[in-house]
Amino acid sequence: MVLGPPSSTLNFQQKFSLILHISRELDELSTTKQPNNDGDVVFKILQGENATTVGQKLFEQDLLSNPNAFTHYLIYTGGDKKLQSGTYLLNKSMTPLEIGNTFQSNAKSIINFDVLPGWRAEQIGLALAASGVSLPEKHFSIVAKRIGAEGYLLPDSYLFRRNTNAEAIINLMMNNALDYISGDIHSGFSDQGLSDEQAVILASIVQREVVVEDEMPLIASVFLNRYHAGMKLEADPTVQYALGFIPSLNSWWKNPLSLDDLQIDSPYNTYRYPGLPPTPICNPGKNALKSIAFPSDTSYYYFRAKCDQSGRHNFSQTFEEHINNACP
Repeated sequence: MVLGPPSSTLNFQQKFSLILHISRELDELSTTKQPNNDGDVVFKILQGENATTVGQKLFEQDLLSNPNAFTHYLIYTGGDKKLQSGTYLLNKSMTPLEIGNTFQSNAKSIINFDVLPGWRAEQIGLALAASGVSLPEKHFSIVAKRIGAEGYLLPDSYLFRRNTNAEAIINLMMNNALDYISGDIHSGFSDQGLSDEQAVILASIVQREVVVEDEMPLIASVFLNRYHAGMKLEADPTVQYALGFIPSLNSWWKNPLSLDDLQIDSPYNTYRYPGLPPTPICNPGKNALKSIAFPSDTSYYYFRAKCDQSGRHNFSQTFEEHINNACP
């Protein structure tokens, strides 16, 4: 039989009843509802939804014509007990049998993937590999660095096929970033005397410096003031980026830094070299980008962590004030 063997959990009466139903419904199960439409549809199965609910949702989305037939098929094959919550990419030209087989494949056809603010390309690549995307863990970052995507892999939630290649994922994230940067954000960058590229670099530094997000506009003002005054930025995250992965810490972001670390000879070391580092040091989130476009209006040139472990900072105009803000 085209349906395959019945579920071992069914008794004789259940098998007999389902075979009677399915024998009358087989044409509907093997015929697509929309034969001339091959468009993709994102379909979600929520936690706890059963075969009947899923069949009704498919019917409501015009993906099948007989939800009862679909439910009968799933119960007969045992697919009702294999339904997994998650997001699936279906095609409008699929038959109900093909849809049912997709749900039973134990591999969701699309990935729901979150990029966190402050991740560098290598961290995104590692997370992609762990999420089930068919990519070697280092391949993504190699491609991203080669095309200059660091800084433009906008932190957000993304949906894409499990077998999507690195270039397509990078383009999706970069286009999202460019869409966000256009308009008011771009105008804000220009008002600060910055190109988009310069602004994204500064936003990446702000992203890695901030612990409490509502301080972003203040910290942005410090770096903007220092940059426009021709002062060295002296930002720890730029040194962390230059140091790269530290195996003993299992981290891309060494903390705390040593005095020797601050002497590393790298164009990313803003303690040694004036101006901006060559590229962004991470992928800043929307709020970090916004903080550079619309910073607080201050005369601060320094900040350092408060001594109360709150993650907040004391800000100052002069180096003397900055020294006085040191913890006892």
